[in-house]
Amino acid sequence: YENLDLDLKNNFYFKPRILDDLENWNVQDRLKYFLPENKIVLNYKKSFKSAKIIVTNSPKTSFYEAMISGPTILLYKEKHWRHTKHFNNLVLNLKKAKILFEDPLLAAQHINKVWNKVDTWWENKQVKKARRQFVNEACNMDDNSINIWRNFLTSQKDNRHDVK
Repeated sequence: YENLDLDLKNNFYFKPRILDDLENWNVQDRLKYFLPENKIVLNYKKSFKSAKIIVTNSPKTSFYEAMISGPTILLYKEKHWRHTKHFNNLVLNLKKAKILFEDPLLAAQHINKVWNKVDTWWENKQVKKARRQFVNEACNMDDNSINIWRNFLTSQKDNRHDVK
């Protein structure tokens, strides 16, 4: 945040991971030093719809949803989020496409650079290729997923132990 251009700071909103974070981690107290209270967003779906770029720090559901929603940057420390070797190529391509950053300063510099031409970056050939790879490898949805889940849940019903 501190390394963003002033006009970007004026357009910056923060969505805590969960509402409890505001209290449990004193997030609200920490944020008030640099971010007005009206810049804290509690409804992530609404914020996704209006965001020019979504920045997330978790390579989990919020990142998946953000990638599907539009221009997204993942800021994370790889040592805290290990992945299988199967994803090494994907991680490398996300870094090359400037979607994934470990250094917040480099992420801020990238955002400053692309802010006025976000679509040019997001629709760039290399970025689109990395996005397709991400969807194919990390968001793989089987056309038969409902039946797979139904079969799994049915099999669990047969294995349960009724407590009387």
